[in-house]
Parts: sequence; structure tokens; C-alpha cells
Amino acid sequence: VYLQLRLLSETLFLAVNIVDRLLSCRIVTKRKLHLVGLGALMIASKFEETYAPPLSDLRICSENAYTTDEMLRVEKVILNALEFNLCIPSPLMFLRRYSKAAQSDSETHTLSKYICELTVTSYSMLQFLPSHIAVAAVYLARRMRNMTPEWCPSLLHHSEVTIEEVMPCAVRLNQLLIDVQEQAKCAIYRKYCDKRLLSVAHITPIPL
Repeated sequence: VYLQLRLLSETLFLAVNIVDRLLSCRIVTKRKLHLVGLGALMIASKFEETYAPPLSDLRICSENAYTTDEMLRVEKVILNALEFNLCIPSPLMFLRRYSKAAQSDSETHTLSKYICELTVTSYSMLQFLPSHIAVAAVYLARRMRNMTPEWCPSLLHHSEVTIEEVMPCAVRLNQLLIDVQEQAKCAIYRKYCDKRLLSVAHITPIPL
């Protein structure tokens, strides 16, 4: 649905976070999980997008599986459960600053963004801070594009981390990249194979 409606990456991160937090405090049956996902996407798009997609578009993308009343009701349930707390840090928030600090060109920034987006569906990446994911993504992108220095001083200065702190995250991210490229089934992988996004998903991961 996110790809069909061409929503922002920020919307995807927030929608996944909303679902995660709801499941941590409420029991949701498998039958209602799809509805919760749509409700989370509806809330996230209203929060992040300049023009949120109308409810009718969300219903069409879900093949009219739910009524308008059902979707509005689940939106209310989610917002009340989360106490309307929608401001969460995501790797993309930090990535903008770190890409600027590293003076990343368009391809390097897009590759860094792709690496960050892959973490959305990875349970193993929950152990890392969003800021560490962002700086590790910039590091990997620079390595994959053979840029020097791999750790530029301004990146370390603005991220306020040491190489030793970030390397475990970088290693896990790199393995995620390798796994996704081998399977070539992930929707995010297919998205970043597009020429409009510079086909960065085709760039070969490096050994770490």
C-alpha cells in the first residue's frame, strides 16, 4: 500500500513504529492485524505527508476489505492507546544531518537511505539506536562506493559516536544488505532498483 500510494519513507517508518507500539500494549488478533496496519498508515500519512491520501484510496488499496467506519474506529483506538504520541526518532531524521556532515552526493545519500529503510522489517535491528543506524548507513554507503576516508572526521564529530560503538550495527546492516540482495524479493529492494532512485539496490555489498 505504501508503494502504491507513493508515500514518503518517513511515513513508512512512523506507521511501522505505531504498529509495534500498539502490539506492545494491546492484544490484536491475526484477523484484525491488516486493519491495524492500514489504520497506522492512515495516521502516519496524516502526520508526515503534505497531502495525505484520502480514505477512499486506502480502502481501494486494501480491496475494500474494510468499511469507512471500521477504519475510522481503528484510527481512534490506536491514537487513544498511544495517547496521541506520534513524535518518534527515526534513522531518517539523523540521516539528513549525517549525510550533510559527510558531504554525501545524491547517490551516496540515496544508498544510505535505502540501507536505513531495510531496517524497517528487521527485528534484529531494534537493538540499535536510530542515530547509530543512520551513521552506520552512511559509513556503509561510503565503503560500497569506495569513498575515502571511510570515516570522515566531520561525520564522527556530528554523530558524537566512536567507530567501535557503531561497527556492530554496521556489521548487522551489511549482512542485511547481503541477504536482501540474494533473495531479491523485498519490496524495498525492488523500489530502490528503480532508475529514478539511481538503482542503488544493485550496488554490491562489501565484506566486513
